Amino acid sequence: MKKRPSYKYFLSNFNSHLLYEKIRDEQVQFLYKQLSYFILIAECLAVSGLGVTLWNISNRSLITIWLLYMYLTSEIGRGILLIFYYKNKKNFSYQFWLNWFCFGVFCSGLGWGFVSLFLLPNKEGIHQIITIMILFGIFTESNNLYSPVFGVYAFFLSLAFLPLTTWLFLQGNLYNLLGLLSLLYLWVVLSAAYNHRNLLLTSLDQNDKIKAKSKELKNSLAITKAILESTDDGILVVNSDNRIEYYNQRFLEIWQFTPEFIQTHTHDDTVAKAVKQLEDPDYFRNRLEYITQHPHLDSFDELNFVNGKRFERYGKPHKLENKIIGRVWTFHEITERKEMEEKLIFQATHDDLTGLPNRAQLTKSLYQEIKYAKRFNFYLAVLFIDLDNFKSINDNLGHEAGDVLLRQVAKKLVLSLRETDTVFRFGGDEFVIFCLVQRSDEIPGLVQYIHHCLLNPVKIGLNNVFITVSMGISIYPKHGKLPSSLLKKADLAMYWAKKQGRNSYAIYRKEFSKDSKRRLALLSQLHLAIEKKQFYLVYQPIINLNTRKICSLEVLLRWDHPKMGHISPSEFIPLAEENGLITQIGEWVLTEACKQAKIWQKKGLKFMPIAVNVSGIQISNPTFPYTLEYILKENNLDPKYLIIELTESTLMANQENILTTLDQLRKMNIQISIDDFGTGYSSFAYLKDFSIDKIKIDKIFIRDCPNKANCNPIIKAIVAMGKNLNLIIVAEGVETIEQLNFLTTLHCNEIQGFLYSQPLTAEKIPQIINIDLDTILKKKGLINKQ
Repeated sequence: MKKRPSYKYFLSNFNSHLLYEKIRDEQVQFLYKQLSYFILIAECLAVSGLGVTLWNISNRSLITIWLLYMYLTSEIGRGILLIFYYKNKKNFSYQFWLNWFCFGVFCSGLGWGFVSLFLLPNKEGIHQIITIMILFGIFTESNNLYSPVFGVYAFFLSLAFLPLTTWLFLQGNLYNLLGLLSLLYLWVVLSAAYNHRNLLLTSLDQNDKIKAKSKELKNSLAITKAILESTDDGILVVNSDNRIEYYNQRFLEIWQFTPEFIQTHTHDDTVAKAVKQLEDPDYFRNRLEYITQHPHLDSFDELNFVNGKRFERYGKPHKLENKIIGRVWTFHEITERKEMEEKLIFQATHDDLTGLPNRAQLTKSLYQEIKYAKRFNFYLAVLFIDLDNFKSINDNLGHEAGDVLLRQVAKKLVLSLRETDTVFRFGGDEFVIFCLVQRSDEIPGLVQYIHHCLLNPVKIGLNNVFITVSMGISIYPKHGKLPSSLLKKADLAMYWAKKQGRNSYAIYRKEFSKDSKRRLALLSQLHLAIEKKQFYLVYQPIINLNTRKICSLEVLLRWDHPKMGHISPSEFIPLAEENGLITQIGEWVLTEACKQAKIWQKKGLKFMPIAVNVSGIQISNPTFPYTLEYILKENNLDPKYLIIELTESTLMANQENILTTLDQLRKMNIQISIDDFGTGYSSFAYLKDFSIDKIKIDKIFIRDCPNKANCNPIIKAIVAMGKNLNLIIVAEGVETIEQLNFLTTLHCNEIQGFLYSQPLTAEKIPQIINIDLDTILKKKGLINKQ
């Protein structure tokens, strides 16, 4: 038989003094609870009954004294104690109440012990039996009353029961056996009381633990509920029959439910209302049905609401002892995260300035376009677009204006497209368009329409900026089947179109690739051209129309390569500018031209200025005036014999720095001329801000005069403007007597062109330096010989 734990066991296992105090307090409470008014009344009746039984056979005086004692102390006294206890139990310690309870037990025990010693009849008979039965009834009933505190019960028995045992042994004979049995009874009731006390302690300990666990569980549940209610996630718990067991406030807010609706409607009604709020109700129903059929699976999906909200939905089986009893749903809002992700994706794949797909997106899209064209037997045109003169506009009006222009061009390109076309910003001022066509002969019409859409000027501040573009085109599958090949060939075609005069387009041809290879070959040789002395200078005379004689010489650079032959400046100068070689080449030209001018002077030739073209890269360098001053001093050449020629677009780029440089050159007594006037920014307003000596009318205007009517007003306007600003007007590209006569009637100051002479080497200049224009014209038979 399993041994019950002892009282000492419980005391030794109390974790703290506070726990012991609590158990003792509960024991005392049990004592007072069990000693109820009913028990006192029952005991009072037992006292009265015993008094009646013994009244005729015992000493009535002793019975009277005993009755009064029992009524006053044991019954009334303890009754008053009970009343006082229930009214003041919180005001005193458990030890105080235990002491008073023990005192009551002491009084009661003395009273019952008195019966055995002084009132119990000595003669055998019914009165003796009734008295003993009443006493044993009291002893048995006291087991339940006092066993919560074993010491109290033992104390009571020592006062009430031991006198009876003593009386039995004193009677002798058969009573000795009863005395032994009474001792056995004493051992039994004490053991029972002890076990009862231990069971009570166990019960109290377990009850305390249960209360602690209950409190802990309540706190945990309260915390859990607080967390569930405070979370931003909607929580829903359903049982295996899809009945809702729990939901938080956030769940109600997400689905726009009320507690009343959930409590009064079925699962199907709830789902029906929920799906009305979703963009894809069928997906929701199908997914829910699938999860219902596979309850053991975890689930995750995204829900898009018609109000624009987005949520992640998580579902996990709700298990109890490895048995699925329902499901827990969590709804987490991801609207802001998704918007941010989409924004980041857009930023990664689109240009910030124009909003168009960017270069990274272009390659991915081009793969898709090629697959589509291949599948449906379409042609794919890749249009590579570059804005003409964008740098000039950007530098003149500012980068903000340049940004405005790019945005406007992007809008115009988008509006020019069909639904199947796509436009990308490739970078800088470059755009790429994909066009799917059924026939390749549709492409020129699309290109012309794009040009047409760009015709109208863009309003930037107070300026109307006209846009032209150069466009290169490659076609899938004719020109390649890979994105890189198509883009490269479109770029080559665009470069060729720009080189042909801008505002045009070109469809890729094989010679463009040859041209690209030639450019690479030229670049590799360009580094060695100066070192190997492959460059040389030629000089084209400029004629004063009043004196009809040479007034200056324009210096022109030439390159003769031993294997590649004569290479045009229009081919290698842009290449030198693109690759940073123009400064070195330009300094060489200035040095050689000044050196040659000094040689002519030493030979006694007529002193005349030399005009040298300077690139925008050179003039933009703050050290350029000092470099020029050094070259002039090295060659002992007076600065007044040097003319620096700048293109109009160069003059407008980075105006502040160039204006400072021009002021320095003017102080050095160097003349400034604008070359190719009318082809750049095309505004006379800036001339007053710069110290300009000459303007040279570009040959494209001279070429068509005087036969082309629309050129004549332009030339007249330029000449008239120059006269008003006291500038010298030079006409380039004069090749016919009609052009000469037209310019003469306009009082143009100077001319330059094949009509007088082609560019000549330095050795031939002395031969013609003193020959006037009329002599040349007579030799050519253009005027009558006198």
